Amino acid sequence: MNDINEIRRLTASFFEGATTLQEEQQLYHYYGGNDVVPDLQQYVGMFRDMAAIALPQQHDERQQPAMTVIHSARRLISIAAACAAIAIIVAGVVDVWRQNECVAYIYGKRCTDKQIVVREMHEALGVVIGSKPAPAVDEQLGNMFND
Repeated sequence: MNDINEIRRLTASFFEGATTLQEEQQLYHYYGGNDVVPDLQQYVGMFRDMAAIALPQQHDERQQPAMTVIHSARRLISIAAACAAIAIIVAGVVDVWRQNECVAYIYGKRCTDKQIVVREMHEALGVVIGSKPAPAVDEQLGNMFND
């Protein structure tokens, strides 16, 4: 591995894109050391950067539980937010289903009797369709102000 000619050959192969992963690991190891020959010093920074990306990071085992706690807390917050959103949607749907009331304003008055609403609807549709004659103006005004 310390044969400088082999390192030069691997470096040239690297720039041609002809190295294997194992050969690249050898280059990363060589350029990561302190005994790089002067004519190859220009590549040290590049190979150290590449090694930092390519080599798996070594984590301190004492730090991993703290990261796990942070990720667990984020996951717990995400789950709680999703549950809250689902609960709000379900409450809205249940509230709409519970409102089983028919309300119509007939001649300016609030009416909740389904039979009256349906009767008035049929009468209005009959006038619109033309199967029933339209009431006179006096009759309409009477319906509006007397009922």
